[in-house]
Parts: sequence; structure tokens; C-alpha cells
Amino acid sequence: MTGVQTCALPILFVDEQEIKLTQTEYNIVAFLSQHAGRVMTYAAIVKAIWGDTDIGSTKKLQVNMANIRKKLGSRPGSNAYILNELGVGYRMIDEDARSGEINE
Repeated sequence: MTGVQTCALPILFVDEQEIKLTQTEYNIVAFLSQHAGRVMTYAAIVKAIWGDTDIGSTKKLQVNMANIRKKLGSRPGSNAYILNELGVGYRMIDEDARSGEINE
């Protein structure tokens, strides 16, 4: 993906600028980047990050996503790296992806 790079520490580089993330935020970004271009359901993300015991907890995900977006400088109408597919989940932009399939 152009512009966003991850590393082993909870730090993200966006256009060569260092963005510090919490470990949970980093795990979410890493998960979405592994599936860039594909819509990942709220349930799939929650299960990947917090495990089976938190399947119903999308509020934690929404709070973390709001923090990630702030840190990435996302504003309505601007270029966003992560899109919210309302009522379904999130999709990280991938220039090469051509399908928006839903995965659970």
C-alpha cells in the first residue's frame, strides 16, 4: 500500500511521518493492512484482535478506529486510508484491489 508502512513496534509511518499507536491500534491497522482492499466485518476484526470472548464488542473497535483516524489525520472529505463500510465493517484502501468482498 502506498503511503502507509508498518513495523514491529507500535509505530506507523505515513508518508515518512512517524505515527505512534497503542498496541491495540497497531494490531487493528496491521490486520486491516493484511486484508487491504477487502471489507472486513466488525465481528471478524473483533475476533482477530480480542478473540472469541469479545465477539459482541464493537464499541471498543469503534473507539480504537476513531483514535486511529485522528492519529492518521483523517478528516471527512480528505484522503482516508481506512474506510467505514456502514453497518458492515472497515476496509483499508489498496490501490491494486478491484473487489470489495465481505469476509467474516
